[in-house]
Amino acid sequence: MPDPSGSLRLDVGDAVVYGPHGVGRVTANDGLAADRATVVLEFGSGLQVSLPVTRARESLRPVSSQDELARVQQTLRADASPDGEPWSKRFRATREKLAAGQATGLAEIVRDGIHRERRRGTVASPADRELYLKARRLLAMEISASRGIDEPDADHWIAEQVE
Repeated sequence: MPDPSGSLRLDVGDAVVYGPHGVGRVTANDGLAADRATVVLEFGSGLQVSLPVTRARESLRPVSSQDELARVQQTLRADASPDGEPWSKRFRATREKLAAGQATGLAEIVRDGIHRERRRGTVASPADRELYLKARRLLAMEISASRGIDEPDADHWIAEQVE
């Protein structure tokens, strides 16, 4: 997806990741008028987002490569982060990782959420659980797109990685 200059290409049909919305497809790219150029993305949920090309280049990234998925796998298999910090600080950091939408950050949220559920029988709070479930859905969506498998299989793969 990046072109030879290292810049993200935004061709119609390309799959891209847009932070907390996950994987979407470029459905239109009006790059002809530089001052009004826009990119339209469509997500599996039916959501459509229109972004100026300059913002799209800053906010979007390609779907994870196999190398990135290997880092995700390492993250999922690592020990959970310690629960020593205050809930509000951990919650804020989790929200920031979710908003950034980077695959390894999502994997950290998922790994820690799974470990918390196993230790306590549930995630610490409904708000924590909501962030964990959203991160897991977004990560499964990206793994699905990257590996060419369906989302339930991607979610199963996630669960297998966390020991």
